[in-house]
Amino acid sequence: MILSMTGFGNGSTNNSTVKFTALIKAVNGRFLDIKLRGLELSPEDEKKIREIITKRLVRGTIFVNLDRSQENGARDLSFNSEKFEVLENVLLMIQKKY
Repeated sequence: MILSMTGFGNGSTNNSTVKFTALIKAVNGRFLDIKLRGLELSPEDEKKIREIITKRLVRGTIFVNLDRSQENGARDLSFNSEKFEVLENVLLMIQKKY
């Protein structure tokens, strides 16, 4: 088991539309302090990441930055029906009034 470390590493994986990147930086510290940044993770996923790090390290400040980006100009679009209905109702009220 590693008792102390200072280091840096990154890795990425992708498919035809999405690229995931992980950047990990560790600096010496008296206690183990894990800081997750970037993507919003479910509590279960965050717990798994913390368990993996805790199994391998005893001390240090560990910065984990996770990022998701679109590949090849792909856009992450979604239709928000609730916002559409609100806008449609506003437009209908304006049309009736004027």
